[in-house]
Amino acid sequence: MTDARSESQSTAESAAESKAPGAGRLLVMLGLLVVTASAVAATGISSRLSASDALSEWTQEHALPTVAIIRPESGAALNARQLPARIEAAQSTDIHARVSGYLAAWHVDIGQRVEAGALLAEVDTPELDQRLSEARADLRLAAANAELSKSEQTRWQTLFDQGSVSRQALDQVLIQARVADAETDAAQARLNALETEKAFARIAAPYAGIITARNAETGMLIESGSNGGDALFAIADTSHTYVYADVPQSMRASLSLGQSVHVGIPGVSPAWQPGAAANARLLSSSGRIERTNGTLLYKFAFDAPDSSNAPEPGSYALVTLDPIYTDQPRVNGLVIPSSALIINGAGVHVATLAATASGSDSPPVQVRLKPVSIARDLGRTVVIDRGLEADDEVVVNPPDGVMDDALVRVVASDA
Repeated sequence: MTDARSESQSTAESAAESKAPGAGRLLVMLGLLVVTASAVAATGISSRLSASDALSEWTQEHALPTVAIIRPESGAALNARQLPARIEAAQSTDIHARVSGYLAAWHVDIGQRVEAGALLAEVDTPELDQRLSEARADLRLAAANAELSKSEQTRWQTLFDQGSVSRQALDQVLIQARVADAETDAAQARLNALETEKAFARIAAPYAGIITARNAETGMLIESGSNGGDALFAIADTSHTYVYADVPQSMRASLSLGQSVHVGIPGVSPAWQPGAAANARLLSSSGRIERTNGTLLYKFAFDAPDSSNAPEPGSYALVTLDPIYTDQPRVNGLVIPSSALIINGAGVHVATLAATASGSDSPPVQVRLKPVSIARDLGRTVVIDRGLEADDEVVVNPPDGVMDDALVRVVASDA
């Protein structure tokens, strides 16, 4: 009995000893889990706080108004008068066919330079060829009749000399001979005319130049004359080009023959700027004012024409009259868009940047409002004569209610 009790007690003590290490490990693991969870929670909270701070900073930064800027332009360019003009070749001709038929072949295309008399195309003329054959036959018949009449004239002259026929009968034979000769001449003239017409079946260049248009296609029906449709070819002599401009009547007194002007071709030559040298002169005028628009047509020539780099006929150009030749009021000041003006109870102001902006990635810049004076209102632009400097950076479309020292972000301007 005693032994059983002792054995049971020792078994319980062994079980208790075996459970004690397992419970300790469990507590350690629970502690580690608690520490890990706390660390993760702390990291997440810190990350969210950082993201919130960054979002707040980004929102504040991008809440600033975005503006475009320009620099004022000099108003000196407005003192000159510019007139729209066009460039024309010294000669320009539409080439039509002089004979009817079918186009047998064409030998040149647009852009080719040709010499005078160069073959451009050939026309097949079956109807004209038939008329030529008939004309040659008519000429042979008339020549034979004239030869017969000449033989009759000789025989009747002999009979008259012998006294066998009257003078009246001889005169009748002489007249018939002259009629036969006249018919021969007429037949020859008709043949010559048809041969001349046949020569136009070979379409040739009237002068040296560049082919500027081709409407000819092999096999197409050709109608003679300019009423037969579009010209087969167009040719232009670009060795010399001239400038034509419609000048308002009010500027007539500002122009005189030989006067120097500047001709600019957008996209080809630089636009006129104050101090630019003249490159053309006035040759002549139409001497007549058009009733429809009250203008005179003026012709200008380039001072040093360059045939190797001549402007294309039909080009748009601008003829600029130097300010010394115009009698309009002088413009002195800086030109800015009308949209840059801030007009309120405090007067007229312009928003400028306190510091130079380096581009769209530059930090926000403060705005300075400058009071200005408008010299001339040109509609989309205004001329400022006081309060603005040439190197100021002007806000094109200032935000509503913009104040001094307000921060703005700058983007590139298309102006």
